[in-house]
Amino acid sequence: MQKQWKWVGLLWVILAACGPRTQSETGNTTAVDSAPVPTSNNTKAVPQLQVQPFVPPAAIEGCTGLYAGDSASLMQQQYLFAASYSGTAFIQLNGQLQQLKLQNRSNNSAEIKETYTGNNLKVTVTVAQYQQSGDEVWLYRGTLLIESDGEKLTVAVWGEVGC
Repeated sequence: MQKQWKWVGLLWVILAACGPRTQSETGNTTAVDSAPVPTSNNTKAVPQLQVQPFVPPAAIEGCTGLYAGDSASLMQQQYLFAASYSGTAFIQLNGQLQQLKLQNRSNNSAEIKETYTGNNLKVTVTVAQYQQSGDEVWLYRGTLLIESDGEKLTVAVWGEVGC
């Protein structure tokens, strides 16, 4: 039993060290909090979408989906996206907490795909189940695709979904 816990602890350390990553439209992977790439004088700098962790408001209760950038952040409740089964969701972009409404949901026992919109913003959650963590709670991994004003940002997420 102790050997199993050592492996779990080692896996947690490895996963926590990886940190959250994002993928731009060009396919380049960078750290979530990295500085914007400098631009030449000939091109106009495009504002970048930045996702920050937040504490979900009281509207997120009951059956929920709570997503973080990695397993360590998930355990520390540093969420990047939070949604209630009733259809309300929140994400913090560029320092502002945005409330979204569910537009489309398709799910089965192993995968969830949901699209939320609001405030000129569209967020598509695509996650696959990988482990049950409680009687009515499952762990998921996947991505958030965030679209706003022609910009797109893909963020890898770990989530806990259930009641």
